[in-house]
Amino acid sequence: MTDLATQVGQTITITGEAGNARMGAIVFTPDRTAVYLLGKEEWETENRQTVTVTGTLRSVSLAPNATVDKDGAVSHGMDGDSWVLEGATWTLDS
Repeated sequence: MTDLATQVGQTITITGEAGNARMGAIVFTPDRTAVYLLGKEEWETENRQTVTVTGTLRSVSLAPNATVDKDGAVSHGMDGDSWVLEGATWTLDS
């Protein structure tokens, strides 16, 4: 299991799979935890390619929390914080 909480504010390196999500480019840690790359909208490579990413780990809210109205309709949103790498640099592994 990846214990990212103990590394917040530190520069870390993650080797994992590249992926694209609605909120931007992500790297999956070996235990499949998604970590967003701040400022990178998408990977130029195929999803699931192995990448090595280095940046400062943060825990931030990327979108407003989802809400439920009186009729039960749920709005778009993301509950809670997400893992992000700030100032990330990366290499595509072969």
